Amino acid sequence: AKKHAEICLLETTPIWHYLLLQEDDGKPVRSIVANQFAEYKRQIKDFSDRQLIYFIGMRPRIRLYDQIRYARFSKKIIIPLEIGPQRQRVKVKVLLAAQDDNGAIKRVNISNDATMVTQEWVENLIKEPLHYFLDKCGIDLGHSSRVAYVGRTDNPNIRAIDGNHRGLSDTLGLSKETDEDVFIHYNVFHLRYHAEATNTGINFQVSNSLIDHIDAKSEAGLIELMFIDYFEPDTMKWSMPDYRISLRKKLLELNETYNVSAVTASYDLEHVSSLYRLAGNRFGTRD
Repeated sequence: AKKHAEICLLETTPIWHYLLLQEDDGKPVRSIVANQFAEYKRQIKDFSDRQLIYFIGMRPRIRLYDQIRYARFSKKIIIPLEIGPQRQRVKVKVLLAAQDDNGAIKRVNISNDATMVTQEWVENLIKEPLHYFLDKCGIDLGHSSRVAYVGRTDNPNIRAIDGNHRGLSDTLGLSKETDEDVFIHYNVFHLRYHAEATNTGINFQVSNSLIDHIDAKSEAGLIELMFIDYFEPDTMKWSMPDYRISLRKKLLELNETYNVSAVTASYDLEHVSSLYRLAGNRFGTRD
């Protein structure tokens, strides 16, 4: 039976590179993130049908140019934002309130510097980076991360996070020219096959790991090449002809050896917002 291969997104985590250079309560944020991403590494090791592909992208620079404050006689806060290389200043209003133990709705004590927002809620203190705070508040400025590099790794707790990475260095160089913020999007993907038995008409789907059409390394390589082809990343554009030759070779091999007639890749999210929106040179921004 002819088979259709589908690459599906299981989860994604965007990391603002700026944060990796900071400290949190005296601890390097880079080390904190690396420890958290050890779980991603465990998933890849324990589940052979999961592959981690990361995108390094650039998005418009956003900073706070003044203190966030509440509007008079309101539970809405006014967020003073400075956006892009032109330092365009805009003020955004959004509801931000907490419910105390008696059920009363009250204002949240809030403070900030240029990049971090601290909120004193009823039971705890929350300190959030600006990009994530805006996302939590449902504020969509229409921005997206333009993907400049696509890679794969079995060690997400090290690769790109530790800073020793050519694609990251190249992207940081571009971001200085364009005055943009750099994000690393870590994505866990799953490859499965759909087919219909010709003699019974029964449809079935199965993970690649169960029928082992391609090994885990080749599976990750296929997914990586699919997204390189899709985004045409800025730091990889000089090698695009070679990447496309490699992708075509892999697709032909799947077709001739395992009767796979099509391979599709999806990047579907339950919650679509500016923080997770990606763009490329080939197709532009897509939700």
